[in-house]
Amino acid sequence: MPYRTVEHTADVGLEIESESAQALFAEAAEAFRALTAGATEGAPVAHHHEMTLTAPDLAGLLVVWLNELLFLWDARGHAVRQIAALTITTAPTPRLEAVVALDFVPAGAGLGDDIKGVTYHDLRLERRADGVFFARILFDV
Repeated sequence: MPYRTVEHTADVGLEIESESAQALFAEAAEAFRALTAGATEGAPVAHHHEMTLTAPDLAGLLVVWLNELLFLWDARGHAVRQIAALTITTAPTPRLEAVVALDFVPAGAGLGDDIKGVTYHDLRLERRADGVFFARILFDV
């Protein structure tokens, strides 16, 4: 199951299941694009963006990752087209290193979900007994 949206009062949520932490973070980026920019086939690749992010725990790293994507979307009009590289390490502290290919999406061309922020409210990221990673995250709209 890649991801599904969940209804929440005054927010929009996602639930994501993946076989690895890297796959879960990649799926979260895809879901974020679907919520904001949608499918913008044929949009030019604006550039590649490298990032290194850290957080005290893996769930917090997911929030930091999505907030970085929100900044790129909100401040620059860029949406992730493709993740060229994504590495997540957990020791000594969770760290994400990524290279993403970004599209420029003209103002008004997105789907219009006005995401104000990625929240810690009801945040979950866990590895289940069957080895599957599960995350639940809410966006303030």
